[in-house]
Amino acid sequence: MGASHRQIQGLLVTLAGGACLPNAIPPSERKLLATWTVSPKWRMAKDTTIWENSNGESYPFGVWIANYAASYAANVMVQVLIEEVFGFNTTSGLGPGTVSGFYGVGGCLNPNDNNDPQCGTEVPTKYHLNMEAWVNGYPLVWKNLQLEHPKTAPDDLGSMGYAGYAGSFLTEEVITTAHKTEGIALQYYKFWNASWYEPSKYTNTITDFNLSRWLKPCMNSDSVFMDDTTMRRHIQFTGDLDGLVLNTSNSRYYAKCQDGYFWRAPSCRGNASQCVPFVTGGSGWSIEEMMQKSVVLYMPLGLAVAAGWTEYTQIPFHYPKMQVYWWVPDPSFLELAPQMMQWAPLDKRGWANGYQVSQLGSIPIKKLVSRDLMVLAPNVRSFVSNIMISLKQMDEILLDQKNTSATWEDATCKWLLANEPVWRSWIPDESQCFPGFGLYDSVLKDFVDARENATNKIICQVYSVFRKALQSRYTAGLKWMM
Repeated sequence: MGASHRQIQGLLVTLAGGACLPNAIPPSERKLLATWTVSPKWRMAKDTTIWENSNGESYPFGVWIANYAASYAANVMVQVLIEEVFGFNTTSGLGPGTVSGFYGVGGCLNPNDNNDPQCGTEVPTKYHLNMEAWVNGYPLVWKNLQLEHPKTAPDDLGSMGYAGYAGSFLTEEVITTAHKTEGIALQYYKFWNASWYEPSKYTNTITDFNLSRWLKPCMNSDSVFMDDTTMRRHIQFTGDLDGLVLNTSNSRYYAKCQDGYFWRAPSCRGNASQCVPFVTGGSGWSIEEMMQKSVVLYMPLGLAVAAGWTEYTQIPFHYPKMQVYWWVPDPSFLELAPQMMQWAPLDKRGWANGYQVSQLGSIPIKKLVSRDLMVLAPNVRSFVSNIMISLKQMDEILLDQKNTSATWEDATCKWLLANEPVWRSWIPDESQCFPGFGLYDSVLKDFVDARENATNKIICQVYSVFRKALQSRYTAGLKWMM
């Protein structure tokens, strides 16, 4: 998912200030990451590599944030823990959406330029984490990055613990009223067939709208209603020539909007008072899908695009009895408790070919880390891998931030303080070592052979090429090759 910087301009995080957690590692004691390269002198058995700090370069732990609410919530929450529990200095980068996160964590020099992100430069990335990534929403971009730049492409550490959904939502008020009155479940598409049901009895209609106040004209140059390729697919899959206009001067099709703002489905094309509004944003998110559904499933819908982001986020509060395009997790309409419309089971082949009348599947929301994080901070990598948060928990953070207008640091801190058992379970044992690392006495500043009987704090530390460290591991029973 993604949005423009102006769309989320009120959500920027402020990470300066006091600590969140009672026992936070203070800023004066926080450390930097350091770059490491393969030592040419030593290798461990079984091809496990010894690393050395080659040039002394160091920098803060970089967190990449996409410019939408759930990304702020997830990334800032983890950023607080990386600072205050793991003791790293951090910095953050900002991009418009998931794809910029791929490039930011993937070491690309210009991650916000989709046309030329400048990847594969072999320069160590300064961004090491991106939470809340909609990886499956951009499969080709992800696949190409992994194939073309395997040394630097991000690692996928699995699900956040919930899936994302995007599509048409209907407010709880409509669903409840229709069920109590007539025993029908308007969240299911079969109850929208105009041959049998009249859903407009429970909803707003397109005649309620102040059109120019809220909506973008269909003839707007950036509207999907004006896209010839999309409209030709509509003919291909529905045969609905009456819903389109052919411009004879350039042989291009565009949508027929009788009032200039709403495209009407065949089942209410002759009677606007029976057309239920479906409103979306951008240039027309999901318009093609809903045009197909409204024709094939005989649904009395009027489809329109909000004039801008502000209008898009306000329309459902002014006209709450309608269908609206939305995605979760997102705080925009949480107060209305919308439910996602339920369609026929997913037809993967149909969607792959452009036929969009079935349920679009959920999208796993992923945790991405830089390829070199296993060397730079393996304990943090393990911590990120352990993170699991439910959609309900994410919604709590999002709705609290929206209602209080708190900074993302304050909103996530509030959640962390109230849910310590949850995030404590994500923290790995610091003395569980990874290949290329050894047990290190943080007071004596030396490697040890065992954690038993140690009086000082034992952590994992990357090996240097010094023979003393190598010899210490040799006595523990490992073979070394020179």
